[in-house]
Amino acid sequence: MDQVLQRLSTLVAADVMNREVVEIGSTERLSQAVSTLRQHAVTGAPVLDPEHRCIGVLSGADLVRWASLFFYALDGNSTSNHGELSLNPKVSDLLSPDLSAIPSETPLLEVAQRMCRSHVHRMVVVDHQGKIQGIVSTMDVVAALVNALAEAGLTDPA
Repeated sequence: MDQVLQRLSTLVAADVMNREVVEIGSTERLSQAVSTLRQHAVTGAPVLDPEHRCIGVLSGADLVRWASLFFYALDGNSTSNHGELSLNPKVSDLLSPDLSAIPSETPLLEVAQRMCRSHVHRMVVVDHQGKIQGIVSTMDVVAALVNALAEAGLTDPA
C-alpha cells in the first residue's frame, strides 16, 4: 500500500486532467448549454465570458436548482427571492460562481481534498494567466487511484 501512496503523491493535476475541455459561453441560453453538455456526454463545463475568461462552472446541480425553482413557480408559488424566472435563461444567470480553479502543478491529493471540502465534482486547471488548460473530474481522481493500485499489483488495470 505504501507503493500506492507514493505513486499518488507524485501525481499533479496536469497528469490526470482532461485536456479536451467542453466550454460554454456566458451569453448562451440554457437550451444551447444543455445541448452542448448532452452532445459531449458531460454533466458540467466551465463558463467563459466574452473575453474568454472562466467565470464559473455550469453543473448538473445548477440545472436541477433552476428546474426546481421553475416548477415551484409553475405550481403558483412565489419566486420573489429568486428574481424573474425565464424558460430559457442565460447561462450567466445559472452558473456556480464559485470557480474551483487550480494550477496544473497542484498535487493530486490536494485536488481531491479541495473537491471534498468544496463539494464539487470538477476543478478547472488554469495556467498563470488564467487560461484553461484542462479539467479534473472526480472520475479522473478515481482512475488515478485505480491505476496506482494496478501498478502496485493490487488490482487489475482500469
